[in-house]
Amino acid sequence: TFPANLSAANMAYFVAAPTLCYELNYPRIPRRRKLFVVKRAVEVVCLSQLLIALAQQWIVPLLVNSQKPFRDMDLPRMAERAMKLAMPNPIIWLLNFYLLFHSWLNLWAEVVGFADREFYRDWWNAETIGYFWQAWNIPVHRWCSRHVFKPLRAAGVGSFQAAVWVFLVSAFYHEYIVS
Repeated sequence: TFPANLSAANMAYFVAAPTLCYELNYPRIPRRRKLFVVKRAVEVVCLSQLLIALAQQWIVPLLVNSQKPFRDMDLPRMAERAMKLAMPNPIIWLLNFYLLFHSWLNLWAEVVGFADREFYRDWWNAETIGYFWQAWNIPVHRWCSRHVFKPLRAAGVGSFQAAVWVFLVSAFYHEYIVS
């Protein structure tokens, strides 16, 4: 029983597993698929190189050319530069999403034998903003639900206020990690 069932091996696997929530037993796969690992590794390498190339060839020149209009406060040229970034930003965001949530997390899950591969759901079909936030990043959603939302609800905080706190905590950690 808890806490006697905690071990160094359990904690080491938790640190290695592609999850944010600690469990005593994780679903495991019986064997590693070498071809699957190779495919995901090739995707990780190729997508990383593609993202670097797109950023260097598409975004960096736009940002360099944007310095003068922003320095001079030239609003029409500032708007034009922002509009030129409207195309590469979603492309790079989607490629980053695929790289992280599909290629990298599945590669790592296969390497460590982690069987729960639900890292995202069909967020592209979301009809509400609530479903989008629940579906696009399942590991973070589960952590926020388990460690922020449910404890706040148990403490008597309203559902809306708890959801706002989840959003703020998630935003803080995402900004901290990105910065």
